[in-house]
Amino acid sequence: MSESASVLVAEVPISAHSIVLSHGTYCVFVTGVTQGLTERDLPVLRISSSPGSSTVAVAALPGDGWLRQLGDAVLLRVASERSRVLFTSYDESRAPGAKPPQIQIQRLDDGRLPESLRPNPALPKADYTLHFSRKGDVPAGFGQWVGSLGDDSWIEGVELLAPAPLQPADLEYQVVLGRGWLSPWVQAGEFCGSRGMGLPILGFRARLLGQAAQQWRLRYAGRCVDGRELPEAENGMPCESADLTPLAALNITLEPLGGTQPAAMPPPKHKKPARPKPAKSTAASPGSKTRRAKKAS
Repeated sequence: MSESASVLVAEVPISAHSIVLSHGTYCVFVTGVTQGLTERDLPVLRISSSPGSSTVAVAALPGDGWLRQLGDAVLLRVASERSRVLFTSYDESRAPGAKPPQIQIQRLDDGRLPESLRPNPALPKADYTLHFSRKGDVPAGFGQWVGSLGDDSWIEGVELLAPAPLQPADLEYQVVLGRGWLSPWVQAGEFCGSRGMGLPILGFRARLLGQAAQQWRLRYAGRCVDGRELPEAENGMPCESADLTPLAALNITLEPLGGTQPAAMPPPKHKKPARPKPAKSTAASPGSKTRRAKKAS
C-alpha cells in the first residue's frame, strides 16, 4: 500500500446473543424485516458456533450465509448432545429505526439422540469403562479385553476407577489424540477422551504415583482396528502403533505386588492429653491436728 493511500475505518454497531441447541438439524430463516428500507440498509445477521466449539456446522440455503431479507435461510447441524450457537447482527448503514431481521428456528429431525450420545443406563460395577463409537459405554473388570474387531467401531474415551485402598490421585492416565497431541493427565474417576465426536484414541498410557507404585502393578495392552495387537506396556509408557492406528480394544490390569492386597493405611490417632491430677497437700488440716492430740493424751 502506498503512503498516499488512505484507510477508512468505521465502527459498526453490533449486537450478539447465544442460545443452546440440542443435538439435531435445524433451519433458521427470516420471517420479517424492517419495512421502508432498501435491501442495502437492512441490518444483517450471522450465525456461527461459539468460540472453542467445533460441534456446530452452518450451511447457507442458498446464498452467502448472511440473513438479511425474506427468503434467506441457513441450516444448522449440532453434532454434540448440546452446543452453544452465536447469533450476531451488524447494522452498517445505521438507518433510523432499523432492527435486526426476525428469525424462526425450526427443527428438521425427530430430535432423538444417536446411541453414542444417549445417557447410559446404570452400568454394573466396573473397574474401568471404555466409550466406543456406535456402541457407547462398555464396562469391564481389570484383566479383561474390552472391544471387538471387525465391527467398524473404535475407542473414543476411557475412565478408570481406583480400587480400595488406592486413592484417585494414586492413579492417572491419558490418551493419544494425534501425533504429538496428548490429552492432559487425569486421575482415577475422570473421563478422558470424547463422546460422540467421532474422534478415536490412537494410544493409551497410565501410571501409578507415590507409594502406590511400590505396592501395585499397572499394565495395559491394546489392539488396533486393523487387527494388530500391541505389546503390553506399563509405568506410563505409551501403548500405541508407530503409524497411530485407532485402538479398537484395551486390556488394563491392576494387581497388588506379591499377590496380597496392601492394607489401607489407618488414619493417625490423636491421643487426648492426660488430665493433670490434683496435687496432694502436705499441710495437715486443723481437724486432723485435734484428733492426733486426743490420741496422745
